[in-house]
Amino acid sequence: MHVMLSSSRKPRDSNALKCDFPGCHSRATFKRKYELQRHMKKHERKEMYPCPAIDCDRKGSRSFYRADKIVHHLRTGHGGNDSYLCPLAGCLTHPMSFDEIKLHARSHGWKCNSTVKILRRIPARQRQCMLKNCLKRLDILKMQSHLLGHTMNERLEETAAIQQMGYDTETVKVICPLCKLLLRNHGGFTAHLQSVHLTTDSTHLAQFRESVAGILCNVFSPNGLSWETWRVHRLWLEVS
Repeated sequence: MHVMLSSSRKPRDSNALKCDFPGCHSRATFKRKYELQRHMKKHERKEMYPCPAIDCDRKGSRSFYRADKIVHHLRTGHGGNDSYLCPLAGCLTHPMSFDEIKLHARSHGWKCNSTVKILRRIPARQRQCMLKNCLKRLDILKMQSHLLGHTMNERLEETAAIQQMGYDTETVKVICPLCKLLLRNHGGFTAHLQSVHLTTDSTHLAQFRESVAGILCNVFSPNGLSWETWRVHRLWLEVS
């Protein structure tokens, strides 16, 4: 003889608060008034944050209404293989990785839409370890030591992922994407990029480095890319 078990679903609290905003499809109920008020802010906000990931359905009416929610979604809801399009209307850039779109967002300045502003606020130096079962996000300068924390066997099994990140599988040295030279660290890669690929005149480069040495490099080039200070330094000299 089979005994029918009663449903374990709890009856809905008749005193619970529910959103009565026209067109709201939420079935959530709220025990406290402030919880309902927090939900109502979703309908009051004019700014919405659509996800820039291609094929993500969190767009239009399903866009995020809180900045912290879309940041959390971008960090945890998508993997390293997802592609993104610039959310600024009229921008014709190609699909990008998450790291690329964070850098790209800075090219638009602050006079842009809400989602681009959010992308600008996410630290651009953070990178994601693309080894399966890891996917940690950390500062780019800590990535080499992090990868060395993975065993050699783990790295060899994930050779394609590590090379896609820009590192040599065995030594974890930085691979120059232009000439494939292995550089000891990111500082060495920056110097190599400047001296080999961003100038063809060694005398000019030496004069340039001397002209922007010392305090000017610290003021105008906080990221260490001294070649970016050239235009700024020239303008500063002309004004003074």
